[in-house]
Amino acid sequence: RARILRHNIFYTLGIISTFFLLATIIIILKKFGTVVGWGFQLQSPNFIATMIIALFVFSLNLFGLFEFVTPGGSKLGNLQTGDNLWGDFLGGVLATILSTPCSAPFLGTALTFAFTSESYIIFAVFFMIGIGLAFPFILTGIYPGLVSFLPKPGNWMNTLKKLLGITLILTIFWLFDVYNTLVGGQNHLIKLLTALLFIFVGFLLIKKEKWIGRVSFLISIFLAVNLMN
Repeated sequence: RARILRHNIFYTLGIISTFFLLATIIIILKKFGTVVGWGFQLQSPNFIATMIIALFVFSLNLFGLFEFVTPGGSKLGNLQTGDNLWGDFLGGVLATILSTPCSAPFLGTALTFAFTSESYIIFAVFFMIGIGLAFPFILTGIYPGLVSFLPKPGNWMNTLKKLLGITLILTIFWLFDVYNTLVGGQNHLIKLLTALLFIFVGFLLIKKEKWIGRVSFLISIFLAVNLMN
């Protein structure tokens, strides 16, 4: 039991260390952005529009319209780590990297929030995300017998993803209200809605009609850039 707990703790440390590294990168980018005058804040219409587009893309992922892919994921997935504490730590790092296709919507949402927060809040958010990912290992490290009670993978996971996708859509509705207050005109709203429509069409058709999907993405990019000017 002590050996299992030891292995799981180092696996958890690998996960949390990776999220701390990500939080550090975000803080550095945020500091650099402040220097060059990006001005990311909830009073910026461009930032709100960017958040709406990002959350919309993440919600489409949760609804199963497309999947995020980890670059080099197949090679990383075949890596073998040693049966020791260092190997457990590296296993936690690899698990964090390889889980990004599933966690991207939540990490992306956290990233957009991070640019509006203080450094300690960024660390707190990513620490809690890491704890969430590692929680089953922490729990089974303390109580190994709980392994038999953990839910098995199944269709319930897809249902949960769709429910979480609905929460992102509701967030988008709220952001639209904020955006409308900031721009005070229908022209910007129409452009933003049209951009979201072409993003949806792009993801919907990219596998069957690649050229139509690509054209839709190009139109959405053009509308988004025009919106920011």
